[in-house]
Amino acid sequence: DITAEEADRRGIIKNIPIVNNLSDIKNLGGSVSNRVLVSQVAIDAFKERPLGWGFGNFSTAFDRNYKAEFLRRGWGDTFFDSAHNYYLDILVGLVPLGLVSFLAVFVLAIYNVIKKMLKSRRKIFFSLMLSLLFSIMTQLFFSFLHPIFYLWLFLSLAFIAYMTKDPEEAGGIS
Repeated sequence: DITAEEADRRGIIKNIPIVNNLSDIKNLGGSVSNRVLVSQVAIDAFKERPLGWGFGNFSTAFDRNYKAEFLRRGWGDTFFDSAHNYYLDILVGLVPLGLVSFLAVFVLAIYNVIKKMLKSRRKIFFSLMLSLLFSIMTQLFFSFLHPIFYLWLFLSLAFIAYMTKDPEEAGGIS
């Protein structure tokens, strides 16, 4: 027998969203297979229109490339407004040129951080900046962006740009 206090504690822990999601492990396979399904639809949509569908039009591309066998998976897989992979969203909407332009921002930031890290004595600080960049880039593989993430992304990039600029290039402003 468990005490009332123990039952309350278990109830509180079970109501924490991440614990609840992890305890429902049977949905993990569905989530992964849904992402594979949506990724395949994104690739098919890109092949259909290599000049792009227009940014933010993934739902149109998904509807156009939807296959009836998806219904066997349940009604939850009948609509996706995002590929849940930002790189595929950009590829479908803005073609490879848009994807290369987006990735160029990260490549430039990584280059500047490494260049600054090699000159600086604060190697751990700049290593943390690199890990921030790589964590953002990794998250983009598995997520669609909420407005708050755009704020986090651009504030992080602005901070990195500020910390990696040379004082001589800034016109004397420190």
